[in-house]
Amino acid sequence: MGGIRSGKSYHGALQLVCRHKLGRLYWIVAEEYDTCTPEFEYTVQFLQHLGMVDAKHLSTPARGPKSVLTTDGVLIETRSAEDYRRIAEKAPDGIVGCEVGRWRWQTFQRVSERLSQQRGWAWLSGTFEGSLGWQAEKYNQWQGDNLDAARSFSIPTSTNLTKFSGPDDPELLRLKASFPEDYFNERFMGIPVPPTGRVYREFQYTTHVSTEAKYVVGSPVEVWIDPGYRRAYAVLATQVVGDVVHIVDEVYVQSASNADVIRLCKQRPWWKDVAGRGVVDIAGRGHAAERSPVEAWWADANIHLDSDFVHIQDGIDRVKSFLQGRLLVHPQCVGLIAEMGVGKHPFEGMGVYRYRTDAAGSVMDEKPIDENNHACSALAYGLVRRFGRVNHELGVAMSYRGAQPSRAVSYLNTETSPSWKDFTDAVARVDATNKRLEEAQRAK
Repeated sequence: MGGIRSGKSYHGALQLVCRHKLGRLYWIVAEEYDTCTPEFEYTVQFLQHLGMVDAKHLSTPARGPKSVLTTDGVLIETRSAEDYRRIAEKAPDGIVGCEVGRWRWQTFQRVSERLSQQRGWAWLSGTFEGSLGWQAEKYNQWQGDNLDAARSFSIPTSTNLTKFSGPDDPELLRLKASFPEDYFNERFMGIPVPPTGRVYREFQYTTHVSTEAKYVVGSPVEVWIDPGYRRAYAVLATQVVGDVVHIVDEVYVQSASNADVIRLCKQRPWWKDVAGRGVVDIAGRGHAAERSPVEAWWADANIHLDSDFVHIQDGIDRVKSFLQGRLLVHPQCVGLIAEMGVGKHPFEGMGVYRYRTDAAGSVMDEKPIDENNHACSALAYGLVRRFGRVNHELGVAMSYRGAQPSRAVSYLNTETSPSWKDFTDAVARVDATNKRLEEAQRAK
């Protein structure tokens, strides 16, 4: 990966021309065709200097794919990753990837599949668009021995001596003084700077985000909910496949009422398979002048929301236990992925669910900061409700079966559990909500 204006396109074209005699077909790939243009133009220039281009075999339309057939019969084409069908047509001998910082994980996977048939090579370059996502993970993995047999390098902006005089170039020094250190390292040094203090640092894009977690028609769907208004209202649509939990979709919105969110959920294809039950924070808080989520989901969607008192650490422990091969998240769940710390957040001003850290990045408090955790909390509620706690010393587990509550109470550990007042308050809230549900059911 490289800094901006570091000569990435030049080096990619140079790699392609130096290796082109080893095969018959090569691709220059980007998310959009136009992004391939610099690498393609450099490639043609180099080949022309070598006398290996016949003008009648050079195709350079203003839009769409470009191609050149060399005098020795080697075809070089540009490809758009948006058209997966075309990427799947043939098996190239090598690929030059352009602006990989913008690639989706599926693009990398599809390109890897195409290369496997010919045991082809790939030269991937780009600038980090933030340090979240699969690019930063692969960069770090490829710094040492790895299963991909790959290597990663950083090409700082200062190495482009046709534009800058070196690291002490006055313009680069001005930019370094103007920008935060993390931003400068990513954009000008080609070095990823992932967020520190992530609660779920075990969550990896390349491991846990997959299109395998797609909605299976006819299989039961549960909704796991963390209601919010100003920050985010999160609903996770989940299916269990064997012993693996699939988060197949999410509704992740701001400034939306319970009724708004229910309406959005009803528009999703998986709604017809919702099993009539779900999970929500025991508080079930709505904002002012509105029904609680438990009441709204029962009245408007005929769905009973179970409400367990889940201590923060119990939820974290349970989620982490499922990160050991038992959780897959569909790529469209951008809110959950962002809170986990491996994707860009869809809402301005929100980010990663994390612990408080000092200037050196060391965690200062074992209790996470109570923000950017809406989808993560919904996931924790659901996993604890469905599969129980990892540490069974916590003192309360309450749920609904239809309109009848079923309560199981074990002893309280005063060091690890909420206070007795928290417990009794939670019981009172559940009982009051259950009473309203029973009255509504009798009224029907």
